[in-house]
Amino acid sequence: MKIDIESLNGQLANANCVAAGKVDWFNRVSSTNDCIMDLDDFHAVVCLAGIQTAGRGRRGNIWRAPYASSILMSIGWRIDPANISGLSLACGIAVRRALKELGVSGVTLKWPNDLFLKGAKLAGILVEVADDKCVVGVGINININEDHFQAPMATSTAWTDLFREGHKIEYQALVYQLIVKLCDTLGRFSKEGFAPFIEEWNQNHLFHLSQVKISGQQTVHGRVSGVSEHGGLMLETKSGIQIIYSGDVSLIPELGTGTQE
Repeated sequence: MKIDIESLNGQLANANCVAAGKVDWFNRVSSTNDCIMDLDDFHAVVCLAGIQTAGRGRRGNIWRAPYASSILMSIGWRIDPANISGLSLACGIAVRRALKELGVSGVTLKWPNDLFLKGAKLAGILVEVADDKCVVGVGINININEDHFQAPMATSTAWTDLFREGHKIEYQALVYQLIVKLCDTLGRFSKEGFAPFIEEWNQNHLFHLSQVKISGQQTVHGRVSGVSEHGGLMLETKSGIQIIYSGDVSLIPELGTGTQE
């Protein structure tokens, strides 16, 4: 893993990206999200790290990765907390676009905040909000050595990384694309919400139009018909359309050979 922060900030400036001059690298942090949360001037600030000692994912899961094996990145954004519904889904689109820009095709989205490649988890997104401060954390598996490491997440979900799928991508090139795509997405989302992203998200959802089971406080069976303008998962059930919003649910395919979480 090689990164030249001065060069990266220069690239971002040439692209007129709002994050230009606001990107920093740390060998070790507790969490890249915490790095941004601790700042007063946080808007469009990007934190990159080689390793996290207390990285986290959705539902309090631990996100762990050996040093220099993954992209561990967070970006801060000023946004009205009342209007963040669907933000993690929109950011998933930004990450998918960045990967596609560098030739990684076939990446799918899994509601509400994961990205899959060939049926296995490749990346995750964690959105945290405090007052008007929003922090988007992104973790992407680049090259995880199984001889020294078991899994990036403490779940039974099948996982993969770019290297094992044949993608030898330059770290800095992917970071650049991620920052540009996330800034574009966050800027548009701040003005228009999730609605402009719905069609693209549905087209790339791993379980779109599939029969699924949602496990949470209650178990719901139904057919995925899409996502709502507020990022809720829309299910066709025996009692009609239900929209699921809870962040504590798991999406499990009932038919076929999909992955389980």
